[in-house]
Amino acid sequence: TKNQVDFDFVVERTHVQKITAFIKVSREMLKDVSYVQSAINEELRAVVFDKLATEVLNGTGTATTINGITTAATAYSAGDFALKVEAPNTYDVLRTAITQITLAGYMPNVMVLNPADYGLMLMTKGTDATYVDGQFLFMGIPVIQNAALSADKFLVYDRNAIELYMWENFNIEIGYDGNDLTKNMITMVGELRACNVISTNKSAGIVYGTVSTAKTALTKAG
Repeated sequence: TKNQVDFDFVVERTHVQKITAFIKVSREMLKDVSYVQSAINEELRAVVFDKLATEVLNGTGTATTINGITTAATAYSAGDFALKVEAPNTYDVLRTAITQITLAGYMPNVMVLNPADYGLMLMTKGTDATYVDGQFLFMGIPVIQNAALSADKFLVYDRNAIELYMWENFNIEIGYDGNDLTKNMITMVGELRACNVISTNKSAGIVYGTVSTAKTALTKAG
């Protein structure tokens, strides 16, 4: 008799969103300086992709926003470490989040902190006033600094739990908008269409929480 392992597909949906930015320039500007149009194109691209990155991280998944990683994530749980860690620090919080994901059957390979929290973590000192080197706790998992993640928040995840689909690559359209023609202006619009797919089954591979709250949950009683 063969062992049977099965699963069911549940019908869900996610929104494909259009991310846009625009800029108005004079027709003379585009004609007079050869590099200006290229520079504007790159600026539009940077703005659109920055907006995309922010939504991929924090989007609320409404009708007009991408379903973000933090929205789909599983809440941090201290688990077996609850009330057992002496004077826990941010290293301890991330280490226990790694364990939470590993116990769920995933391989965490990304950690995200706000730059301020990352700086404070690196300045952690022991009772002898020397710096604590807690990097060994992370088993080579990189910590990414991202200002779009709010201070006192942390995010740990397995990249395989997240799929970003680009339905329409970045492109630029140029035309007249409103009274552009009479003002001798041109509107340049940069846009793309994308969606973030995070299966409900894989949400355990993403852990999101608050550093200070996690420290409290870990702090040894008494």
